[in-house]
Amino acid sequence: ARVGPTMFVLEDLQWVDPASLQLLSFLAHNVRKAQALLVLTVRSGVTDGDRPIRPLLADLSRSDTAERIDLGPLDADGTRLQVAAILGDERSAPLAERIQRLGDGNPLFTEELLAAARRDGDRGDGVSPKLRELLNARLARLPADALTVLRVAAAAGRSTDEGLLGTASGMD
Repeated sequence: ARVGPTMFVLEDLQWVDPASLQLLSFLAHNVRKAQALLVLTVRSGVTDGDRPIRPLLADLSRSDTAERIDLGPLDADGTRLQVAAILGDERSAPLAERIQRLGDGNPLFTEELLAAARRDGDRGDGVSPKLRELLNARLARLPADALTVLRVAAAAGRSTDEGLLGTASGMD
């Protein structure tokens, strides 16, 4: 960074260990002296609880040199552009539409659903082993009651009434 502009991209900081967090904090507070840009990604909804990244995020939010950008899911056009960029082909609109419905605009899901579609003959409805592994790892951390509700919700479909979900899962 002393020679020229430098960008550091650090992803998935919700999983950062304490030693890496100390290094990151040092960089975040001292990068102003250099021609450097830090781009940090943290998944929303994963920073609750006692994650070590929370104090740094709070500290950075008070800094006049940090900018937070919240990214939502891709819309249909965004998914179409992502699929076209991956395939190198603009004629993939029907596949992109199916993937958008299945992945709800999640870019990671889009990539993995596209990989499954390519592997399974362009159906666009398969789940890749990588995506299945990611989802199962996330689910494994949930309490048993949450898993019960999720199983009922999965059987109910994309949306269901909260009262019906409670009744069907046997919970209040």
